[in-house]
Amino acid sequence: MPSLLAQLHYNLGCVLQRQGKLEAAESYRQAIALNPQHQHAYNNLGSVLLHHHQFEAAIEVYQQAIAQFPGWAALSNNLGRVLVATGDLSGAIAAYQTAIHHQPDLTIAYYNLGQVWQHQGQHDKAVDCFQQAIALDPTQIAAWGDGATSLLALNRVDQAMDWLRQAIAHQPIFVNSFCQWADTLTDDDELTQAKIACARFLKALQRSELSQLNQSQPVELLAQTYLHLGNVLTAYGGTQQYQQAEMYYLTAQRLRPNHFPIYLHLGKLFEQQQQVEKAIACYRAALELRDAPEPSLPTQSNLLTEPLAEQPSDCAGLNCQPCLQSITQAFNPIQVGKGVYQVVGHVANKSLHLKADPIDVKRVLRGRVWITPQQNAWKVCRAIAVFNTERELIPAGSRAYPAYLPSCSQPDVSLSQLQLAALPPIEPIRGTVAVLSGLSGHVYFHWMVDILPRVEVLRSQGINFNDIDWFLVNSQQHPFQRETLTQLGIPAEKILESDRHPHLQADQLLVPSFPGALGWAQPWALQFLRRTFLQSSLLNGSAPTPPQRIYISRANARYRRVLNEGAVIEELRSHGFKVVNLESQSLVEQIRLFATAKAIVAPHGSGLTNIAFCQPQTQVLELVSPNYIRPYYWTMSQSLRLRHYFLQSEGFACTPLRQLMYLNPLTEDLVVNLEALRFSLEHVLI
Repeated sequence: MPSLLAQLHYNLGCVLQRQGKLEAAESYRQAIALNPQHQHAYNNLGSVLLHHHQFEAAIEVYQQAIAQFPGWAALSNNLGRVLVATGDLSGAIAAYQTAIHHQPDLTIAYYNLGQVWQHQGQHDKAVDCFQQAIALDPTQIAAWGDGATSLLALNRVDQAMDWLRQAIAHQPIFVNSFCQWADTLTDDDELTQAKIACARFLKALQRSELSQLNQSQPVELLAQTYLHLGNVLTAYGGTQQYQQAEMYYLTAQRLRPNHFPIYLHLGKLFEQQQQVEKAIACYRAALELRDAPEPSLPTQSNLLTEPLAEQPSDCAGLNCQPCLQSITQAFNPIQVGKGVYQVVGHVANKSLHLKADPIDVKRVLRGRVWITPQQNAWKVCRAIAVFNTERELIPAGSRAYPAYLPSCSQPDVSLSQLQLAALPPIEPIRGTVAVLSGLSGHVYFHWMVDILPRVEVLRSQGINFNDIDWFLVNSQQHPFQRETLTQLGIPAEKILESDRHPHLQADQLLVPSFPGALGWAQPWALQFLRRTFLQSSLLNGSAPTPPQRIYISRANARYRRVLNEGAVIEELRSHGFKVVNLESQSLVEQIRLFATAKAIVAPHGSGLTNIAFCQPQTQVLELVSPNYIRPYYWTMSQSLRLRHYFLQSEGFACTPLRQLMYLNPLTEDLVVNLEALRFSLEHVLI
């Protein structure tokens, strides 16, 4: 009987663990208490504690289990994972080596050990481990990719190219689709040039396997890609972007050490960061190399390839992993099938305390405001700075990337990183200006969630719109911007675009508070959107009845496309879904479509903003990248009592190539797992 009871506790723990619940730990402890020989209960208990960042408790569990079951390699391997999380890399190396000693064919232990050696700069040892993992399992795409990174660091370039080819061969859909899409690009901005260079590199990499005549071409194109990506991040600015740009430039320099433009751009990067001595060294190197002949293949690295500085300990803003982990756990996603999760929500468990500033309007006499304009599709508004007449920054009305998440306990350091020394000339504006512009205010999601609610803040504070001479918004280039402003009663002749007037001073600024943390839809703001736009959109009785089951396609988007969309659509249509391209619909049509829908499937993107107009109990299945799972639409669904699910898609497992193709996880394309989608359609969206 004790053994049977122990198994029941263990089974319960397994179910709770699949749902991501910490309560699983207590079930496993009960199983161990009843059956101390239940080794899988020990292993799973440690895994639960690791997942919930209870590292010390996890280490203790694994050490106890190893003492009792010393020959079980999985325990030592998992202990190594915990030690890596705590920063004890020496302990992790010993744990992984123990696992390999007990089980020489444990592929994951070789891979994990290789990652630790790579992190410590021991690339020879890392390559040996990755090679062992590949010998045991040639389909280990991550090992091929990470091994290529270490081979590049060792200047074993030809071998690195071979390993990258192997990674592509095992998961070709991402590379082939990316190259086909890049062939359609025509813009001349740096990011587009980076994508074109990357596609050319990938094609040359695959071609060079068949021909030995031009092995240097992939290397040259790879260096071009890194150079363009460095230029993108330098132009975008910010501490994290500068650090990443430096890494890209140094990688390009390692591949083409005699290519003087790399030194020129690296010098500009150091100059922007006021690292004068490094900038001088780079400029001098560029001058020396300008007329020198360049070898066809890379030679040894030079003095510029020094280690990068340690990453800062400050919160990483919207991409802060501890903050995201905390928020995700508070939303309590429960696994309902393989790769499919239901968002239960913080409304139920009350564990997430959201940061929301008081709602008010600041009046700033002779105030001035600087708002960075959109320069291209990727460099949108990234900073807003409001100053009083003494030229002092007003933090409450200012905001900059990387911004912050609502659960963040760190001070917001974004504003301290603003470069205010070289602002454009001040443009005087007569009258009163209401400042509505916001970060990424050209994007439909941010326009609806972060910008339009500021109009309601003005109204709630008793501001008479007739007393406002100008309303400052990012732009009104998109139809949704013009449609919403018109419906809010803001005449076109009173609109100023900060894209055209980035730095102005007015007789008086009215600065309504932001509705909340960036991209975080407050319940009152959602109700404002529904009151303002929903009812009028439903009054058109002559319009055809929209479909009740819809799939929102991103086929026309610049990023986050579904690469196997043909198969996805075929599966959806067999379950009564209709494909919709929102770009072809007016705002009224979009709102009506979502207001009458019963089930919605869509990749993560601005189109899902319209769930703000859904009816309670509407089912939403959000398709997400495994490397970019964000809660922005979860909180909207929770406020409106929608049934929200997300399906974690497949990602490109070759990290170095993925990071070349996509500047950040936000832009990664998706490959939907059709089995998981079929499960969702048959057992979830019913």
